Amino acid sequence: MGLALHAKYGGHFSFRGVIIFPDTHLPPDFKEAKAEKTLKSEEEIANAVELINVHWRDNRYRDCGNPIARYSDLQLEYFNTLPRHRWKLLAKWFQD
Repeated sequence: MGLALHAKYGGHFSFRGVIIFPDTHLPPDFKEAKAEKTLKSEEEIANAVELINVHWRDNRYRDCGNPIARYSDLQLEYFNTLPRHRWKLLAKWFQD
């Protein structure tokens, strides 16, 4: 499992799909912008790896890299609900 760090929202690990557009191409002079390094030290990297590998259920890994915004309690409740129980959770929210 890998950990991606969003500059605004912090850590996440769920990549669910890819869309390929075979007739869409980048211009020949395209240069990919270099991503800012979110974790500055080896200690921060080791801590992030530990949080995602060992403590992923408590969502502490989402705070890696000092995000400027956090997921709401509602979003975290959804993320922490097993996929097979999410429809029940959504139904509950709409009934409340």
